[in-house]
Amino acid sequence: RILSSTRHPERSEGSSLPPVILSAAKDPLFKLNPPLRVPDRESNLHRNEPRRWPAMTRISTRITTGIANLIATAGGLGLSPFAPGTLGSIPGVFLGLWLARGLSENPLFYATLWLGFTAIGLWSVIVFEHAHATHDDQRIVIDEVMGQSLVFLPVVFLAPKLLTADSLHQTVLGLLAFTLFRLFDIWKPGPIGSIDREMHSPLGTYLDDLVAGVFAALTLSLLFIFHSWKIM
Repeated sequence: RILSSTRHPERSEGSSLPPVILSAAKDPLFKLNPPLRVPDRESNLHRNEPRRWPAMTRISTRITTGIANLIATAGGLGLSPFAPGTLGSIPGVFLGLWLARGLSENPLFYATLWLGFTAIGLWSVIVFEHAHATHDDQRIVIDEVMGQSLVFLPVVFLAPKLLTADSLHQTVLGLLAFTLFRLFDIWKPGPIGSIDREMHSPLGTYLDDLVAGVFAALTLSLLFIFHSWKIM
């Protein structure tokens, strides 16, 4: 150690560079023209990795978020400053009547279709809440659409003739189903309110309206049972 430090006094203790490089580093030209660094093995391995395209990633994210926003707001109905939940329930009336007619003809296909719509709606809520950093935003109304569509399920079994009745009967049916769903959605009794208060997640945002639709469907079933419509 004594010999090495005496022979090369310009070499620092913590440096592994030869003295020629150390002395050259003091030259001002060294800073302008530093020596080329030989890439090590790890840097060569990184070269073989696939190139990433941040711009394409951002574009695809924007497209995905835009589609999710469109679905979650039911085509923009949720952006209304006046009663977005009520407006969002209106498409659910037409969707529910259409699915009820289909269930009476092809139950398996239309039940699968409804499950697919429900899954897409839940996906849109997940993306929307993640993108906007919010929970149970009033702009999200796809849950009202799918919950409202559930109310017409008893019609298939208890009053199937109403699905092909005149426009007056179908209008009354639609208004009744709409009123029942909005009642339970706003009132939130029992498990509906528990889900709304305790499940702070996209599933909670979505599930409370589906349960409200089930409550409204059960109430409509009781009306069919104790009303003259049961013979139709």
